[in-house]
Amino acid sequence: MHGVNRFLASAATAGVVVLAFGCSSSPATMGPGLDMLSGTGGSAGSVTTDGGPSFPSAALSTFTTPDKTLQIELRTSPDQPIHVGPDHQALLRVTDTASGAPVDGISISVSTWMPVMRHKCSEVPLKVQALGNGEYLLTPLVASMAGKCEISLSLTAPLPDGGAGPKVNVTSPTFDVAQ
Repeated sequence: MHGVNRFLASAATAGVVVLAFGCSSSPATMGPGLDMLSGTGGSAGSVTTDGGPSFPSAALSTFTTPDKTLQIELRTSPDQPIHVGPDHQALLRVTDTASGAPVDGISISVSTWMPVMRHKCSEVPLKVQALGNGEYLLTPLVASMAGKCEISLSLTAPLPDGGAGPKVNVTSPTFDVAQ
Protein backbone atom coordinates (compact mmCIF):
# COMPACT_ATOMS: atom_id res chain seq x y z
CA MET A 1 0.00 0.00 0.00
CA HIS A 2 3.00 2.27 0.54
CA GLY A 3 3.66 2.31 -3.24
CA VAL A 4 0.05 3.26 -3.94
CA ASN A 5 0.24 6.09 -1.39
CA ARG A 6 3.47 7.43 -2.95
CA PHE A 7 1.90 7.08 -6.41
CA LEU A 8 -1.22 8.98 -5.30
CA ALA A 9 0.76 11.73 -3.60
CA SER A 10 2.93 12.27 -6.68
CA ALA A 11 -0.02 12.14 -9.08
CA ALA A 12 -2.03 14.56 -6.97
CA THR A 13 0.89 17.00 -6.84
CA ALA A 14 1.56 16.78 -10.58
CA GLY A 15 -2.06 16.71 -11.72
CA VAL A 16 -2.36 14.44 -14.75
CA VAL A 17 0.91 12.78 -15.69
CA VAL A 18 1.75 11.26 -19.06
CA LEU A 19 4.24 8.40 -19.12
CA ALA A 20 5.71 6.22 -21.86
CA PHE A 21 6.57 2.52 -21.91
CA GLY A 22 7.12 -0.30 -24.37
CA CYS A 23 9.79 -1.55 -26.71
CA SER A 24 11.10 -1.30 -30.24
CA SER A 25 13.22 -3.47 -32.50
CA SER A 26 15.92 -0.84 -32.27
CA PRO A 27 17.48 -0.20 -28.87
CA ALA A 28 15.52 2.45 -27.00
CA THR A 29 16.46 3.82 -23.65
CA MET A 30 14.65 5.66 -20.92
CA GLY A 31 17.78 7.35 -19.68
CA PRO A 32 21.36 6.52 -18.79
CA GLY A 33 21.68 2.78 -18.29
CA LEU A 34 17.97 2.02 -18.64
CA ASP A 35 17.75 -0.12 -21.79
CA MET A 36 14.08 -0.92 -22.35
CA LEU A 37 14.98 -4.01 -24.40
CA SER A 38 17.28 -5.53 -21.84
CA GLY A 39 14.57 -7.72 -20.32
CA THR A 40 15.39 -6.48 -16.86
CA GLY A 41 13.27 -7.91 -14.13
CA GLY A 42 11.74 -11.35 -13.89
CA SER A 43 13.37 -14.62 -12.95
CA ALA A 44 14.66 -17.55 -14.95
CA GLY A 45 12.05 -19.65 -16.74
CA SER A 46 8.59 -18.41 -17.48
CA VAL A 47 5.75 -16.74 -15.62
CA THR A 48 2.47 -18.65 -15.65
CA THR A 49 -0.80 -17.12 -14.51
CA ASP A 50 -3.11 -19.43 -12.55
CA GLY A 51 -4.65 -21.67 -15.18
CA GLY A 52 -3.70 -19.16 -17.86
CA PRO A 53 -0.99 -18.56 -20.43
CA SER A 54 2.73 -18.78 -19.85
CA PHE A 55 4.74 -15.56 -20.20
CA PRO A 56 8.52 -15.26 -20.64
CA SER A 57 10.47 -14.48 -17.48
CA ALA A 58 12.28 -11.61 -19.19
CA ALA A 59 10.08 -8.57 -19.66
CA LEU A 60 9.52 -7.20 -23.16
CA SER A 61 10.01 -3.81 -21.51
CA THR A 62 10.52 -2.41 -18.03
CA PHE A 63 9.71 1.21 -17.23
CA THR A 64 8.73 3.50 -14.36
CA THR A 65 6.19 6.21 -13.84
CA PRO A 66 7.64 9.73 -14.30
CA ASP A 67 7.73 10.21 -10.54
CA LYS A 68 9.56 6.87 -10.23
CA THR A 69 7.08 5.48 -7.67
CA LEU A 70 5.92 2.50 -9.75
CA GLN A 71 7.85 0.10 -11.96
CA ILE A 72 5.91 -1.69 -14.69
CA GLU A 73 7.04 -4.77 -16.60
CA LEU A 74 5.33 -5.82 -19.84
CA ARG A 75 5.34 -9.41 -21.13
CA THR A 76 3.44 -10.86 -24.09
CA SER A 77 2.30 -14.39 -24.88
CA PRO A 78 2.57 -16.54 -26.93
CA ASP A 79 5.18 -14.48 -28.84
CA GLN A 80 7.43 -11.70 -27.73
CA PRO A 81 7.30 -9.47 -29.71
CA ILE A 82 3.77 -9.99 -30.95
CA HIS A 83 2.71 -10.94 -34.47
CA VAL A 84 -0.34 -10.02 -36.54
CA GLY A 85 -3.31 -11.98 -35.27
CA PRO A 86 -5.85 -12.29 -32.48
CA ASP A 87 -4.22 -14.77 -30.12
CA HIS A 88 -1.92 -12.67 -27.94
CA GLN A 89 -2.18 -11.60 -24.33
CA ALA A 90 -0.08 -9.27 -22.21
CA LEU A 91 0.90 -9.35 -18.56
CA LEU A 92 1.68 -6.18 -16.64
CA ARG A 93 3.58 -6.56 -13.37
CA VAL A 94 3.39 -3.41 -11.21
CA THR A 95 5.73 -2.97 -8.25
CA ASP A 96 6.70 -0.21 -5.84
CA THR A 97 10.11 1.03 -6.99
CA ALA A 98 11.37 1.72 -3.47
CA SER A 99 10.46 -1.62 -1.90
CA GLY A 100 9.92 -3.92 -4.88
CA ALA A 101 6.56 -4.92 -3.37
CA PRO A 102 3.75 -5.78 -5.80
CA VAL A 103 1.05 -3.11 -6.15
CA ASP A 104 -2.54 -4.34 -6.30
CA GLY A 105 -5.82 -2.45 -6.57
CA ILE A 106 -4.94 -0.24 -9.54
CA SER A 107 -7.73 0.28 -12.05
CA ILE A 108 -6.32 0.12 -15.59
CA SER A 109 -7.96 0.92 -18.93
CA VAL A 110 -6.09 0.14 -22.16
CA SER A 111 -6.07 1.09 -25.83
CA THR A 112 -3.65 0.57 -28.72
CA TRP A 113 -2.38 3.00 -31.36
CA MET A 114 -0.29 2.95 -34.54
CA PRO A 115 1.32 6.44 -34.58
CA VAL A 116 2.58 6.27 -38.19
CA MET A 117 -0.79 5.08 -39.52
CA ARG A 118 -2.78 7.33 -37.14
CA HIS A 119 -5.28 4.63 -36.19
CA LYS A 120 -5.78 1.91 -33.59
CA CYS A 121 -3.72 -1.28 -33.81
CA SER A 122 -7.05 -3.06 -33.54
CA GLU A 123 -10.69 -2.20 -32.99
CA VAL A 124 -10.97 -5.07 -30.50
CA PRO A 125 -11.16 -3.65 -26.95
CA LEU A 126 -8.65 -4.93 -24.41
CA LYS A 127 -9.94 -6.22 -21.10
CA VAL A 128 -7.91 -5.98 -17.90
CA GLN A 129 -8.09 -8.66 -15.22
CA ALA A 130 -6.35 -8.11 -11.88
CA LEU A 131 -4.60 -11.36 -10.96
CA GLY A 132 -3.16 -10.29 -7.60
CA ASN A 133 0.49 -10.04 -6.59
CA GLY A 134 0.79 -6.86 -8.70
CA GLU A 135 -0.12 -8.65 -11.96
CA TYR A 136 -2.71 -7.57 -14.51
CA LEU A 137 -3.71 -9.66 -17.56
CA LEU A 138 -4.59 -7.81 -20.80
CA THR A 139 -6.73 -9.78 -23.28
CA PRO A 140 -7.03 -10.09 -26.20
CA LEU A 141 -3.96 -8.28 -27.52
CA VAL A 142 -4.86 -8.13 -31.21
CA ALA A 143 -2.73 -6.67 -33.99
CA SER A 144 -4.52 -6.16 -37.32
CA MET A 145 -1.38 -5.30 -39.30
CA ALA A 146 2.41 -5.30 -39.05
CA GLY A 147 4.16 -2.11 -38.03
CA LYS A 148 4.85 0.07 -35.03
CA CYS A 149 2.30 0.02 -32.20
CA GLU A 150 1.86 1.68 -28.81
CA ILE A 151 -0.18 0.67 -25.79
CA SER A 152 -1.85 3.45 -23.81
CA LEU A 153 -2.86 2.91 -20.20
CA SER A 154 -4.89 5.00 -17.83
CA LEU A 155 -3.99 4.07 -14.24
CA THR A 156 -6.11 4.96 -11.21
CA ALA A 157 -5.01 3.93 -7.73
CA PRO A 158 -7.52 3.50 -4.92
CA LEU A 159 -7.69 6.06 -2.13
CA PRO A 160 -7.57 4.91 1.52
CA ASP A 161 -11.25 5.90 1.91
CA GLY A 162 -12.23 3.58 -0.97
CA GLY A 163 -12.55 6.30 -3.61
CA ALA A 164 -10.47 6.63 -6.76
CA GLY A 165 -7.31 8.70 -6.91
CA PRO A 166 -6.13 10.83 -9.84
CA LYS A 167 -5.57 9.18 -13.22
CA VAL A 168 -2.12 8.77 -14.69
CA ASN A 169 -2.06 8.37 -18.48
CA VAL A 170 0.57 6.06 -19.90
CA THR A 171 1.57 5.70 -23.57
CA SER A 172 4.33 3.32 -24.60
CA PRO A 173 7.11 4.04 -27.02
CA THR A 174 6.48 2.07 -30.15
CA PHE A 175 7.18 -1.63 -30.42
CA ASP A 176 7.22 -3.75 -33.55
CA VAL A 177 4.37 -6.01 -34.59
CA ALA A 178 5.73 -8.68 -36.93
CA GLN A 179 3.82 -10.19 -39.87
